[in-house]
Amino acid sequence: MVNFTPLFGFHFLSAAAVAWIIRGNVLAALLATFVGNPVTLPFIALMSVSWAARSWARRAS
Repeated sequence: MVNFTPLFGFHFLSAAAVAWIIRGNVLAALLATFVGNPVTLPFIALMSVSWAARSWARRAS
């Protein structure tokens, strides 16, 4: 669930928060964010880039 958010930097923070809340291993959660599914990664990257482009376009106008 954490790895599917379109905000790449948010993965790191949300994985640490979830691990801390459930008293899990924070280091393991942070390291797991670096492992991605090669099938879904292009789609997640495309969503992230398109979301950022729309966000910047709204700010410019």
